[in-house]
Amino acid sequence: MALSSSPTPVGDVDALIAQLQAIVADPKRFAAAAAIDDITRQQLKQLTRAASVALEEPFETVQRLAYSPLPLITTRIAQRHGIFATLVAGSQQGQGPVSFDALKEATGLQDAVLESVLDYLGSQGMLSEPVRGQYVAIGLTQLMAAPLLQDAIIH
Repeated sequence: MALSSSPTPVGDVDALIAQLQAIVADPKRFAAAAAIDDITRQQLKQLTRAASVALEEPFETVQRLAYSPLPLITTRIAQRHGIFATLVAGSQQGQGPVSFDALKEATGLQDAVLESVLDYLGSQGMLSEPVRGQYVAIGLTQLMAAPLLQDAIIH
């Protein structure tokens, strides 16, 4: 599935939204069903990022730029205080969601700091909060808990 590099007329926005939702819901399945090769996958990534920026209002652009260090900072906090490790351990032991109180005890972080970090990590798809105050590891959580990635982020 090759993407055209030349602009085409605007089509059905609902169809575009449905396709993007399919990618987000199950990227591997979408890629397999659409026979997406690595070049096309890279092009999709570039174009979706460019589209996101192109659709921003000026204030949204300022916010994005002002808060751009947050992913690294919150990831470092989560790694240093064991948020990812605690969530991964909970999922590996079959305990189900980890409560806010359990994370507070494991991390030693103050309520407000922990809540802010967890909210941000959730908004970035680094963990899931299926029920308010209950957190679970997802694929990205497990990746962030991997020793090699921890070393890369912290050092």
